[in-house]
Amino acid sequence: GVRVLRRLIERARNTSIVSGQAAHPSHLETILVVGLTPLTELYLRSINEFGQNRIRVAGLLGQLEQYTGASVHQHSVLGSPEDVMDIVRRLEVHGVSVDKIVVTKPFSALTMKAQQALLQLETETSIEVEFLAQTLGLEGRAPQFKATSASSGAAGNKAASSGGAALFSFP
Repeated sequence: GVRVLRRLIERARNTSIVSGQAAHPSHLETILVVGLTPLTELYLRSINEFGQNRIRVAGLLGQLEQYTGASVHQHSVLGSPEDVMDIVRRLEVHGVSVDKIVVTKPFSALTMKAQQALLQLETETSIEVEFLAQTLGLEGRAPQFKATSASSGAAGNKAASSGGAALFSFP
């Protein structure tokens, strides 16, 4: 009786409310956070308070190079959003596989190069890009990246990286 109840309580504590999966280290969702904003600070505090057993922050990406190497809520700034592909690859070399990029800045506040880097990351990898302000209803709709015939293959990558038209839309 009492032991069974205790096990059930312990299991409930270790179960994710959102996904219903046990929160063991192998089930942690690893994220990179893009942006150094008040929303970033709120998000990191929320993870610390409510998501410690479900979310692991691999690092932060800040717009200015001067922030690289700095720390926010014990998470290192690894570089700039424009370099997201290289940073993800560098993390993978060290055994850290990123599941999601959480962008805390409005999409329009990112540089064109950062927008294109996030587009490339989402279309070429299985990493999800989430725009937190839009998800929370604080901004307009999040951009929906879409693959078109012009964006597929090397030709599309060359067009996107050479300053061609952005390949995203708002639903």
